[in-house]
Amino acid sequence: MIIINQQRAIGFKAGIYTNYNNWDQIFGLDYTFKYADEYPLWYAHYDSWDSFGDFTPFGGWSRPTMKQYNGDMTACSHDVDYNYKP
Repeated sequence: MIIINQQRAIGFKAGIYTNYNNWDQIFGLDYTFKYADEYPLWYAHYDSWDSFGDFTPFGGWSRPTMKQYNGDMTACSHDVDYNYKP
């Protein structure tokens, strides 16, 4: 929370990158991030689908902002991750 408080104090805007399983393992599904409405969620679920149809609410977020749906892909001879944002 120290980082969150420092960011808020200086007006820095950030988001949270995690997923349902990581949140459960680190915080537990009963924990609600009290700033979820201020910090957009970018979640990872490598299912090869560029949609939010798989999203299950957690941590205080009812909907995500972005999804990382494929990782370690190659494009133009470089390693890339595929992300979706409507």
